Amino acid sequence: MKPSIYALLFALAIPCYLGAQADGATSPFQLADPVVAVDSLLFRAAATLQAALDYPGTELRYTRDGSDPTLVAPRLPAALRVTESGTIKIRAFHPELRPSEVTTVKLLAVRDPPAVVKAELTPAAHADYPGGGARSLIDLQKGGVNFRDSVWSGFSGADLTLELTF
Repeated sequence: MKPSIYALLFALAIPCYLGAQADGATSPFQLADPVVAVDSLLFRAAATLQAALDYPGTELRYTRDGSDPTLVAPRLPAALRVTESGTIKIRAFHPELRPSEVTTVKLLAVRDPPAVVKAELTPAAHADYPGGGARSLIDLQKGGVNFRDSVWSGFSGADLTLELTF
């Protein structure tokens, strides 16, 4: 075949490929998955979920019923307050790109945790990162990003054993 015929076939094939997207997008390119942050996957009263995808024209949609989000699913607010255990699925949509993969987050409400009478750690936390001791591993409080604060517990060199007495 001559080069002009190849060019013609290519020119005809690309619009057919682009128009064949099942999700209505006009591009073979797919959005990246949204970045999700949750203040605590285990919570007593409520957790706050936030998600973002820094690409102009992108919408994040979510479901709570276990189904994958579609364009008719509710838009994800800037901060979603969650008060019940469940699974949240999030997906990014853009009119010109294929949707992202589905991101799944499972959250668990811990209403009445069992009363712990005694909590012992072996070995103890490193002196530079003592945290709140054994209790800090079971208090449902998430550590922050600053590992030098007084919340973090650091361990090195040996397996950690946490013994709980109820």
